[in-house]
Amino acid sequence: MVKWAHVAWLALASALAAAPDSAPAVVMDSSPASRTDIQQAVTNALGKEVLIADDALTTSSLLIIERHTPRTIEGRIASGRILDAPEVFQLVLEKDRCVLVHRRTDVAYPLENARCRAASPAPDRDASSNQNR
Repeated sequence: MVKWAHVAWLALASALAAAPDSAPAVVMDSSPASRTDIQQAVTNALGKEVLIADDALTTSSLLIIERHTPRTIEGRIASGRILDAPEVFQLVLEKDRCVLVHRRTDVAYPLENARCRAASPAPDRDASSNQNR
């Protein structure tokens, strides 16, 4: 049994090592079809329906889904803190395909109806703060 588990682990490790290079990406033209793809991928990853903004992934490669804030019967926010980390997804460009990756699980969800381009690199915060001095 241990031998088969070891072989399976080695096969998985080699498959991950052979994965194509990917680059952070953003959606070029947000459309109802691309938003449906994104929403379906996130819903599949989390196992529950989520709401996605119309401009999701158009300016940043990251999509952050926060946990639902518990409320009292009266509708007020319940006291206490939410200690669960938000769910983070990243849009990447693999070859010519847009792929949404769930960061916690590393599961990739190809987006069939989205057109992506490589995301612009974020400006260096240290360099910009030094220019203002």
